[in-house]
Amino acid sequence: MDEANIIDARFKREASEKTIYKVDLSCRQWKRESLDIIAPYLKSQSKSVRFVNLADVIAGLMTDEGLGVTQLLAETFESSDLFEIDLSDNAMGPRGLVRSEAFFANSSLQNLYLSNCGLSAESMNLLNDYFTRDNERMYKSLKELVLDKNMIGEAGARTVGEFLPRLENLEYFSFNGCRPNTEGTKFLCDGLMELTVKTNCVLRRIEMEDCTFGSGEEDTDPIISFCSAIAKCSRLQRLNINEGSLEIYGIKRLVSALKEAKARLTHLSLGGTGEYQAEGAAVLAEYLHDLSSSLIHLNLDFNELGDDGVAVLVEAFAASRNVLEVLSLNGNEIESVGAKALVRTDFPNLKRLSLDDNMDIAKDHLKSKYGPIAVFGDNDDEESEAEPDSDMDTLLLQFAAAKL
Repeated sequence: MDEANIIDARFKREASEKTIYKVDLSCRQWKRESLDIIAPYLKSQSKSVRFVNLADVIAGLMTDEGLGVTQLLAETFESSDLFEIDLSDNAMGPRGLVRSEAFFANSSLQNLYLSNCGLSAESMNLLNDYFTRDNERMYKSLKELVLDKNMIGEAGARTVGEFLPRLENLEYFSFNGCRPNTEGTKFLCDGLMELTVKTNCVLRRIEMEDCTFGSGEEDTDPIISFCSAIAKCSRLQRLNINEGSLEIYGIKRLVSALKEAKARLTHLSLGGTGEYQAEGAAVLAEYLHDLSSSLIHLNLDFNELGDDGVAVLVEAFAASRNVLEVLSLNGNEIESVGAKALVRTDFPNLKRLSLDDNMDIAKDHLKSKYGPIAVFGDNDDEESEAEPDSDMDTLLLQFAAAKL
């Protein structure tokens, strides 16, 4: 309570004769007795508040107290026309979302972050209800919706897929780690497709890690409607579908859709989406060559590109000056051919090169070129067991001379 009094005094002192637009109480446990001290002042200033960060504020509290704190915070900002609410990392569950109702009472909400909140399918129905109120005010205003790491499942994904087409100004949608399975992923992808058909799509970021897209060999595979949506996302900058189960036919469909969209991606994460080998690497390489001037983050972990496949892929960046900062190729069976391609190719902006789980890679040669930028996981300090390679040594000498 002493700390709460100090914070209350500080609020009043620093906010004197100022308009408060943002309140950040995140990453601090707020017991009810402490919140009772600062809530009156915050409520007196709430008319001007537009942004509230309340991530991780009820951790460690008993359920009833956590629910009470959630409700008091919501009521504190009931008069605020909030543009952004972050309630991530609060174990609210459906009951907590019920107690959060006042947050949505007068908000023209643009950004809503609900990652890791213990939400369920039931919670998505409640969220849909909040969005629908007052002539669907929030459906028209919402730009960013993050629902990561919740047990939403197939039934909840169905609800989300049904309301996605109504979010006409949606720019950022994230559904990472919500276990929708194939059927739930289909609902989401159909919703995205309908959104892009009904509106002038403004999506710039899509995160759907651990969804199941399928290859497109079956007419019902979610990848088909997903690619129909992607083809219309000309403003897309970030795409993450790690662990998406695409396989070779799926990646061909996705690359075709991305080309049709003509989007200038800056971040692309396709880790664990298939066993692509050289064929898949060639498909990706052609597309990545066209992206070399915009792409700064590329994750292709555990796709079994193979030694030759990695060489083909990496050389796509050699033909023109690239801007890549992060390249992750963990678990891709890289040996001498792929390693030589990595040594031969210049990445002037590279900050991290992840190469863990490539058992026969020439670590010492790669370390000679990249230094601490090249990361090999738990075995970073082990010496390479690769055979002496005069070609690799020559490449390294040429690289060293070019830097002089």
